[in-house]
Amino acid sequence: MRRRFLPGLLAAVLLFLPACSGTAADASISPDLTESTQDVLEAFGMAGTASLLSFQGPEEAITLRLRVHHLGEDGAWEEADTWGTSIGEERTPVDRLSGTLAIQLQEDGSLGFHIRSGGGLASCQTEPIGLEPAASARCFLTESRDLPLNQEVPVALLLYGADGDGIPVCSLEDFADPSRLAGLELVQAVTVECTDQAL
Repeated sequence: MRRRFLPGLLAAVLLFLPACSGTAADASISPDLTESTQDVLEAFGMAGTASLLSFQGPEEAITLRLRVHHLGEDGAWEEADTWGTSIGEERTPVDRLSGTLAIQLQEDGSLGFHIRSGGGLASCQTEPIGLEPAASARCFLTESRDLPLNQEVPVALLLYGADGDGIPVCSLEDFADPSRLAGLELVQAVTVECTDQAL
């Protein structure tokens, strides 16, 4: 029962959050670290396993792409899943790509995503990871980042290891250079990208 309830709760919370606001020149993604949001996450046992992010794309952007990557044995990122939402080339009912993204780590290691943008709500979920790791670490975006056109920006990193002593401190900076993460059982990165291409 709890498994079905929590993703629905996260989607419901998104409906009541205000959309990202800013000047026309702003293109960024920022975590919602307000006390009230953190209190809600904590009350429902989601603190540390969920992240709420507000985004506003560049003026040219019409699509937000969400990607999950796995770190390959060769040390390169491999795209595992991709989704997206678009305001369309007509830019109706809104003329600017903006909204809220919720990421939730489920008990089975799958990731749930809810995107509210352009007056709509879209949800998707990855498959369970199929591992019982001895140790894990995760980090989510904790500060505002620029959201340039056609460039992936990491918003979450999840590390799983067979050896409890072998998990490094998690940092989103490792997306650019994941060499220190080699040898872990599974490494996942979640990125967002604003594009000027329709889905």
